[in-house]
Amino acid sequence: RKELSLAAAFPRNPAVESLNSRTRLLATSMAPKESAAKGPKLRILALHGFLQNAEVFHGRIGSIRKALKSIADIECLEAPHLITEVSSELASEAGASEQDRRGWWSTADCNQDGTKSRPALSTSYVGVDETLQLLHRKVREDGPFDGILGFSQGASAGALLC
Repeated sequence: RKELSLAAAFPRNPAVESLNSRTRLLATSMAPKESAAKGPKLRILALHGFLQNAEVFHGRIGSIRKALKSIADIECLEAPHLITEVSSELASEAGASEQDRRGWWSTADCNQDGTKSRPALSTSYVGVDETLQLLHRKVREDGPFDGILGFSQGASAGALLC
């Protein structure tokens, strides 16, 4: 039996590492039997989290991609908004370099130092319309997709498609 390590999929997340010590995902439950792998692969659209980008997310889900490679193709989409002014707290959590931190939307609210506040704590957002246009265009031009894999803000963006 093969096991899929959550910590390997998201190595920089201490919460996931803690969860991984208590919980295991069995890759055998996701991997198809030999006869089930015939036919077209599933197509999954992957949406990264706030301050990540498609390249970073592609790397972080490497274990998931490997476990599903015989039954699914996972395509990572890049969020449309470059996020430049973030607090030092958010910057330390960022998965991407300063030049390529992206978000599906940003907050209109600012901290006292003029940096953007955490979107989850905001009451006003900018960029949602552009994100919806991008997602709809992606599905229209490159779809259909059989599923969506979203992390954090990407999961929220994916839910907007439903």
